[in-house]
Amino acid sequence: MTIHILDSKVQYFGDDVQTVFAANFRFFQDTNLNVYLDGVLQTYVTDYSVTNSGDETGSSVTFVLPPPAPSSGVDGIITIERALDNQQLLDLIEFDRFPAESVEASLDYIVLLIQQNTTALQNVLRASGDVPPDVDLTVPAPGDGQFFKYTDDGKGIETADINELGTQIVPTMTDGEIVAGTGTQTRLINAAQTKLAVTTHETPPVSSVFDSGFHEVVDVLPGSPLPNVIYMVRQ
Repeated sequence: MTIHILDSKVQYFGDDVQTVFAANFRFFQDTNLNVYLDGVLQTYVTDYSVTNSGDETGSSVTFVLPPPAPSSGVDGIITIERALDNQQLLDLIEFDRFPAESVEASLDYIVLLIQQNTTALQNVLRASGDVPPDVDLTVPAPGDGQFFKYTDDGKGIETADINELGTQIVPTMTDGEIVAGTGTQTRLINAAQTKLAVTTHETPPVSSVFDSGFHEVVDVLPGSPLPNVIYMVRQ
């Protein structure tokens, strides 16, 4: 058969009631699907069943229990994606009758596998098309508590530790977010800071990140913080 549907993945929100969710793309067997609930891979039969596998439209996934609605601490996101193995199992026998239906099914499998891998590539970090040829974007093996950053010459990627930040200025998301006050205030600089395990302590008269004399990474907030300084305190 021909392949008209380009999708290989669908997502829904749970509502504490609905259990049946359409999977309107072709796959061959019930086990050709990966089903996730809030990023957690679900178990076939134990958590869900599949109806009409092999059809390009009309297939569906039925959960044993209704997925939860979005709420505090729960996203309620259901993800259904095709998961074909990277293989080709059709064996043609020389001088045998041409198995047109089997050949077409094998070609369909290859096209579906290309769709599936294309979708996977769309969900990864990719370099833009104008990266100079002398730039190496190979990602090194990560270490405990480290993050990736570009090398000083901008031609590669390396790991770094929060301790190496020193007194580098880390900008806020929006200027003016820092509120002037009479005492030390605490605020996260941005979402990435939670991954770096630091909090900020702003000392008066800072009213803007650009008013700060400098940023300092410390293990413990000083008993008498210097004025006009943003301290980044390691957790």
